[in-house]
Amino acid sequence: HDDQIEDVSIPIAETYGTPSLEAIEALEKWCSAQDTAKFCVDDNARHIFASAVSPAILSKENGKYTTQLKVVLVNRVYMTRQLNVTRTWNVTTDIAQGAVPKGSTKQPDEQHGTQAEIDIASTSASYSDGLETRIETKEKFPRPLVFGFKSISFILPPKPKPK
Repeated sequence: HDDQIEDVSIPIAETYGTPSLEAIEALEKWCSAQDTAKFCVDDNARHIFASAVSPAILSKENGKYTTQLKVVLVNRVYMTRQLNVTRTWNVTTDIAQGAVPKGSTKQPDEQHGTQAEIDIASTSASYSDGLETRIETKEKFPRPLVFGFKSISFILPPKPKPK
């Protein structure tokens, strides 16, 4: 039976953001401005999302929309420019029981490891075979890769009823 392990590591993480209260104040200011206030009301935002995502956002049941919209204010992002991934398969359990690894015609006591290394552009990989197979990749990205974020979410208020 193979034991498989995958390890993903982030050698250097970057983070950018703003404190939550400042982000909320900026959103409230943007929603109060005459030119942008229309984007902070359910009916207007719903029509924009229907065009961009799916017309199902406009579906109604008993006079009410079936989908509730939320504004998600991302106020911090976590990024990296490189991911290191190591995948390891350990076949020692099979070998100890006298089994031969898949595709091998050698007996367990005749197993000898082989190694290879590959370095292509921004990706490097190494490979070894024997009792353990290990593949390591170091993927470097030309632009930061976002792997997480912190956010605050709000339900969009319904359109105000005319007075």
